[in-house]
Amino acid sequence: MTKPQSLTHRFVRSRAGIAAVEFALVAPLFFALVFSLFETGWLMIKTALIDNAVAEVARTIYTGAAISDGTVSQSSLKDQICSRTVVINDCLNNLTLEVTTITSLASIPQTGEVCRDGSDSVPKPVATYTPGTASEISFVRVCVSTEIFTPLLGVGMSMPKNSHGRFEIVSSLAFVNEPF
Repeated sequence: MTKPQSLTHRFVRSRAGIAAVEFALVAPLFFALVFSLFETGWLMIKTALIDNAVAEVARTIYTGAAISDGTVSQSSLKDQICSRTVVINDCLNNLTLEVTTITSLASIPQTGEVCRDGSDSVPKPVATYTPGTASEISFVRVCVSTEIFTPLLGVGMSMPKNSHGRFEIVSSLAFVNEPF
């Protein structure tokens, strides 16, 4: 005759629900990895789009279109950048375009980028816009403030953030204007 098992003994020996327990232990790590990979890819796409847009805008400057007819302004170049980077939310309010001339490649500004943040109530100062003349060296720098979807996971934890918890993508390019 078999002895009846106690409730505690039956609970410990039961295999019902073991998959749910394993899933509960592994799922947070798996989803953290998936969201971190998604975030990294999304930021790489944004950075590539910004870099490409800066190269296209630089072409407008070094061919002389921004200087010769005077119709290409800083705001129209910002519009061109934002039209090429459709994945940046509120691009015009979160983008700063700086165009300046430099004397040599050794004098490229290393710091001092002014990155606007659309969530700021205090307006940021306007960045310089001096496209230069023929055969001058020009320096273009674009800074875009963008949101991070997973700030407490993976790559989001290691990235520098501004005071609003947003990531700043900075793209710059130096070139010599053509002799137009």
